[in-house]
Amino acid sequence: MNIIMLASKMIHFINYNILLLPPAFNYKTNFSELGYTLSWMKVKICRMKNIIFTIIFTLLIGTSLFSQNHIDSNNTKWSSNNIIKTELIQSVLGLKAIEYERVVTKKFSLLIAYSWGNLNKEHKQLFNDDSYSIHKLSLNSSITGEIRYYASNKHRKIPAGFHIGPRIQLNNITQKVNFYNSKSELLFTENIDYILNSLEIIMGPQLLIKKLIVIDFQIGLGYGFLKARQENNNLGYNYEGSGAKVSIAISCGIAFGR
Repeated sequence: MNIIMLASKMIHFINYNILLLPPAFNYKTNFSELGYTLSWMKVKICRMKNIIFTIIFTLLIGTSLFSQNHIDSNNTKWSSNNIIKTELIQSVLGLKAIEYERVVTKKFSLLIAYSWGNLNKEHKQLFNDDSYSIHKLSLNSSITGEIRYYASNKHRKIPAGFHIGPRIQLNNITQKVNFYNSKSELLFTENIDYILNSLEIIMGPQLLIKKLIVIDFQIGLGYGFLKARQENNNLGYNYEGSGAKVSIAISCGIAFGR
C-alpha cells in the first residue's frame, strides 16, 4: 500500500466534498514515524471543479452588477436586521447547515454558522482502491465566525449589497476506512479524525428581495491547517499540513425583526 497516495486521496476527498475547495490544498506533510517528509503534496484538480468555479465566479459578478441597480434607494434603515440562512451546496451534499447574521451598524454585521452531518450513508462505499476503501465521511461539527463590511454608498443599506470581511472556520471530520491485503481480504478498519481549521477573506453580493428573501453569494481565499489522528493507531503514524484555501458558498434565507 502506498501510504503517501493514501494520504493524498483522503485529503482530496475531504477538500472536494466537505469544504469544496477549488483548486485545492497544497500540503506539507510530516510523517515523523516513517522518518521522511513529503513537501508540498499537490492534490490533483478535476476539470469539473474548474468549470464549477468559473460558473460561480461569473455568477458572482453578474449578481453584484444586478444588485447595484436593483436595491431600494430609500434612505431609511432596513426594518429587518436579523437573517437566518442555510448553505445550499452543503445541503445538496446531505449536510445540515444554519447561519445567523445580525446587523450591528450601518456598515457592519456579524455572522455565525454551524454545520454537521454525514456525506453519505455508512453502508455505501464512497471511494475504492486495491488497498483501501472509504465507507463513511462525517462532518462532526463546523463552526464559522465572520465579520462583514458592506461597501454600500449612501443610497444603499445593509444587509444587502457587496460585502467583504474575515472569516474563521473550525472543522472536525471523521473518516471510516477499510484496509485490505493483496488478496482483497479485510485487514482492519480505521477511524481517522481530522481537525481542519482555516482563516479566510470572504466577499460577494447579498441580495435582499422585498426586504424579506435573502440570497447570499460568497467566494473566499485564505489559509487552512490540517491535523489527522487515528483512533486505533493501526497505521502507525499521524500527519499534519497546511496550505492555501479557496471556497465558494451560496446561501438563502429570510430577514426579520429589528
